[in-house]
Amino acid sequence: MSLAQILYARLSTTAGVTSLVSTRISPDLRRADGELPAIVFEIDREERLQLLAAAPRYSASVRCLCMADQLSDAYAIADSVIASLNGLTNYSPSGFPLMVIQFAGLTAKSEIGIAPEPPPNDTDAPRVVAVEFFVLFTLT
Repeated sequence: MSLAQILYARLSTTAGVTSLVSTRISPDLRRADGELPAIVFEIDREERLQLLAAAPRYSASVRCLCMADQLSDAYAIADSVIASLNGLTNYSPSGFPLMVIQFAGLTAKSEIGIAPEPPPNDTDAPRVVAVEFFVLFTLT
C-alpha cells in the first residue's frame, strides 16, 4: 500500500471533506475539464529512512491543493483536509496493514494564484489553497 492510497482512503471517507468536494479527490494532476470544488494531493520526496528494519520508516512531503470557484470555499476545503488528517495515528484503511503516521506542519495554508493577478470578476480561474505538510510513517 502506498501513502497516496492511504491519503485517498482517509480523505474520501471523511464526511467533512466529502460534503464539500464529493468524490472529486485525486492524486497528482486532475483533468483540465474537471469539476470544482476538488482536492488534488501531490506527494514529493518520499524517502525510506531505515533500510534494515523489520518495519521500515518513511518520510514524505505532501501538498493538498484545495480548489474552488471562490477563495472562501477553497479555505473551507483546506480546513476540512486539516481536520481530517490532524491527529491521525495508527490508521488502517479496511484490508490494509496498520500505518503508524505522524504529521508535521499540518496547519500551514497558503493561497496559490492560478494567474498572476486575475481580474476581480474572473470566475473562470479556480481559486486554490494549498495545505503542505510532512509525514513520517511506518507500514507494519
